[in-house]
Amino acid sequence: MHCTRTYRDCHTTLRIEGVLDGDSAIELRPLIATLVAARQLLVTLDLSSLELMDVLGLAALASLYKRLREVGTSLRVERVQGQPLALIRLLRLEQFLPPNSGDRAGVVAS
Repeated sequence: MHCTRTYRDCHTTLRIEGVLDGDSAIELRPLIATLVAARQLLVTLDLSSLELMDVLGLAALASLYKRLREVGTSLRVERVQGQPLALIRLLRLEQFLPPNSGDRAGVVAS
């Protein structure tokens, strides 16, 4: 897994690339804590380069959603495709991690 974080005004974009599994989810924890502490208005997850995600990786993203929501930050999920999208749909988590919410103006999970 490789993460790239960019800031713009009150908005952070986090691009996750490669494989998000149990091992890499542990690596993501400090970054999640940083995003929550920043209390930005919006965090966008760009998952266009995420090739594979297991249940533990998905749990890390669900934790990100929950913790951001607790501090009033909205989460938008963009360009998720392939196996990660299938896993989100299989587990019926679209309500919490709405796939490709950036494709529909104004739709974010908050």
